[in-house]
Amino acid sequence: MSRSTKGISTVLAIAFVSTLLLSAPNPVSAQAMGQHVSRKVAEDLNLTREIIQVKRKAIVALNMGLTDYESKEFWPVYEEYWAEMKKLGDREVALIGRFAKNYVYENLTNKAADEMFKEWMSIKKAVTKLQEKYAKKFRKAIPEKKVLRYFQIENKLDLIIDSELSAAIPLAR
Repeated sequence: MSRSTKGISTVLAIAFVSTLLLSAPNPVSAQAMGQHVSRKVAEDLNLTREIIQVKRKAIVALNMGLTDYESKEFWPVYEEYWAEMKKLGDREVALIGRFAKNYVYENLTNKAADEMFKEWMSIKKAVTKLQEKYAKKFRKAIPEKKVLRYFQIENKLDLIIDSELSAAIPLAR
């Protein structure tokens, strides 16, 4: 299943479950169903993220044009960078989950919206700070032109992913 199909499937699953939850006569069974679906969505999301990371690494490898020496220097920094980026990704996934939960149950308060906005901005700032930190490390491993190329590749991949997420996530109501 492609990532965009999986993303659409997740949104449809959330919509389907919300319909079931809203029409379910027994709140306990609805809650149990919601927990099961949440767990399934989380498992699917983690698998999707792993697949994306493998594909991302392959795209980077194909487009960097690294020499053997540069590869030896670059890939350990890359792995370290993505270990830290994953933590920020976890925060973003949690934020999207909070938004989805509020959206499905239609209980997004102004306070919750403000908290989510502040978390979103905090994540964006942390990503920029991390990129700046690792740009310095990448500069020690590979030439400046390749550092620029690397971040161009990452930016393009992020734009694709963000575009798909944007299409799948409804506007706040």
